[in-house]
Amino acid sequence: MIFTLIFLSHLLHTELVSVYVVHRHGDRYPLMQIEGVPDSKLLGQLTERGYQRMENIGTQLRKRYIDTGFLKEKFEYKTFYFYSSPSERVKTSAFSLANGLFPPGTGPVFKDDLPIFPNRTQPIPLTSVIDESRDFSVLSVINCPRSIDIVQKYQKGSSLRKYYQSKHRTLGRLKDQTRHQEVSGYDYAYLTDALLILDRENLTKPASVTGSDLKEYKSIYDHLSLEYHRVDNPAFCNATTGLFMRRILLDINSTMHSGSPKYKFSLFAGHDVTINSIFGCIGLPRTQNPPPGSYVIIELHRENEKYYLEFSSDLDPSIDGPANITSFTPYSCPASPKKCEVASFWTPWKHIMAKTENQWFYDECGFDTKTYHLTYLIAATLLAVLFVAIMIWIIVMISRLVKVSSTPHVV
Repeated sequence: MIFTLIFLSHLLHTELVSVYVVHRHGDRYPLMQIEGVPDSKLLGQLTERGYQRMENIGTQLRKRYIDTGFLKEKFEYKTFYFYSSPSERVKTSAFSLANGLFPPGTGPVFKDDLPIFPNRTQPIPLTSVIDESRDFSVLSVINCPRSIDIVQKYQKGSSLRKYYQSKHRTLGRLKDQTRHQEVSGYDYAYLTDALLILDRENLTKPASVTGSDLKEYKSIYDHLSLEYHRVDNPAFCNATTGLFMRRILLDINSTMHSGSPKYKFSLFAGHDVTINSIFGCIGLPRTQNPPPGSYVIIELHRENEKYYLEFSSDLDPSIDGPANITSFTPYSCPASPKKCEVASFWTPWKHIMAKTENQWFYDECGFDTKTYHLTYLIAATLLAVLFVAIMIWIIVMISRLVKVSSTPHVV
């Protein structure tokens, strides 16, 4: 009997292998200047609530993964990986989250236990790119030519035009209240977002803005933010989420072959479009744009030498309270409410996984890598010709100097 129980417990043994967290930045000031924003220099920067929310998210993740023993209490470079969009508010959000994950008192010390940094803070290495236009991990939606083309076609399409027409009175009132008469298209989303932020941050709003106005503006903001992030648009999903999912799935595939992950905890800091793209393309229904700090968790588990994925999210992260993490099932894993076999989740991205990164850029993201390579080849050739010309000129000048110095002078 005892041996049977031991055998069964071995069969049922499950192990958390690695974790991937993708989050939106924290609360920020508006992106457009309107009445009520205290200083134009604050546009797009994190608010006090934003710092607090992101730090609390880090605290909740610490409880979930460090306090339970999955991760060690102290930071280790070979265990943690942090990637951020180059936007300042996103990098600041990632650092704030890291400060909750590794609060003061957990940082490194000298041999005599004296803290290396004040309050024993833990510095975190943050990987990023030079500018947002080169970010194809969490910002493919605004950088891939194919996704840009799809969004522009949608924004010029009849469905959105009809929507604007149905809301023309509300949008006219929005223009009057914000004193932005020249706006059109997606700028309406920025304006509604600005008013909603002023209300959430208890900042002074234009006097004519009412509670019913804010409800209408919230509806418009969510509609414009969510409309084209749909799972029934595979070209858009591939262009916006393909490289990011390819990156994670390649990492998972390597873990499955080697038996151990490169990093046990990987964090990717992005924007609302990052979360929208992931949710829309793996099949999570949404009714509103993801609030500040919203995050998705992908966990890789091992059970009896088989691997499976578990998905969860917190779409209403608290500033100082407990996490509100709930599980969800991707559309490619309908058989199980919680466990998702890696092979099942792999299926929608199989054609992307079979390609090289350059092929992916050309076929899914929409970059013409052949033209890029030809441009680089021409540039390299011109530089080589210039270098040879300069060297020839130097040699000629040196030979002239030598000839002049060796010529006998007549006295």
